[in-house]
Amino acid sequence: MITWQYIAGFFDGEGTLGWNSAQDTFQLQVNIAQNEANNRCKVLEAIQRFLNREGIPSNLYPVSQKKKGFSQVPILILQINGGREGKAKFLSRCLPYLWVKKVHVQDTLRTLQLFSMRKDNSFHVCGHRKFRTKLGALAVCRECKALYYRTKKELT
Repeated sequence: MITWQYIAGFFDGEGTLGWNSAQDTFQLQVNIAQNEANNRCKVLEAIQRFLNREGIPSNLYPVSQKKKGFSQVPILILQINGGREGKAKFLSRCLPYLWVKKVHVQDTLRTLQLFSMRKDNSFHVCGHRKFRTKLGALAVCRECKALYYRTKKELT
């Protein structure tokens, strides 16, 4: 039986959480990946059905991952959709049961609350590079109050 505890454990081990950037916007991505060998994809299908019953849209799609010295490994990705609300609902429901990704999820939920997002779940960033508040790799611009993603060079 699929429960939030089970999904949180699965997400803790096999999930990814991050921000994808395109030009001057960032979009939250929440995924769970699983190797398709030995019918492991049935677990992701069961999780997807559970999420649909909970009102959290998601979709499954296959990708091929090429590892050095190996043939392509078929991977199935469960992508959490539903914009900001759907992703926040998923992360909030998993949060009490997370162990490895707990702090990362807490930071992500705070970011979603602090900064106004566009309808497509992205936010605009500026190029002023005048930091007021630093939040790890994220910062707030003193000039325009926009969220800014600092580069690895700026973090050191």
